[in-house]
Amino acid sequence: MLISVDKRLVVFSMPKCGSIALVSSLAPHFGAAFKGPEQMKHTPFVKYQKFIRPYLATFSSEPFETVCLFREPLDWLGSWWRYRMRPEAEAKGTSTKGLSFEAFLEGNLAGSGPATHTGRQSRFVSDAKGALGIDRIYRYENIAACCDYICERLEVSVELPRLNASRRWPEETAHSEGVIARVREAYARDFEIYHQIAV
Repeated sequence: MLISVDKRLVVFSMPKCGSIALVSSLAPHFGAAFKGPEQMKHTPFVKYQKFIRPYLATFSSEPFETVCLFREPLDWLGSWWRYRMRPEAEAKGTSTKGLSFEAFLEGNLAGSGPATHTGRQSRFVSDAKGALGIDRIYRYENIAACCDYICERLEVSVELPRLNASRRWPEETAHSEGVIARVREAYARDFEIYHQIAV
């Protein structure tokens, strides 16, 4: 999460949505940057609304604009599956090594354990009642446009690097229509938000 009190701007770091690239490029231009631990770096809107926004209100009576990236849900799940193929995940007990993408999706839907647990992007950007809380959401594939907007707000110019990208695996397309239909049902709110994003 990045916060600029001067510009009244808060940039949320959605997991698996290029947050490392954004933070590494833009952090020097923000007054506060939550880089870790993971729970702090990836602070969701609910916690921002409860703990951080009231504190920021003591600095300005004007509202703070919130910005976040949002990824196509199946692509987002694929990114989690690939990310957890890394050796570091084995020590954490979250490794997906030897687990097919379809089995990962099945485990995710069943809530079978830490290796397949991802949460929901829709919950990350929503308030406690489930209403969308973020002011401005960009599709992950339009990360450059998101960066440009933030730079415009900050009146700075930065070059966005490509960091922490995990390579795609052919297995991501080797899944049955049945499991995909169940994912679309379970992640209906995520797909709805993604398709409503205008930028």
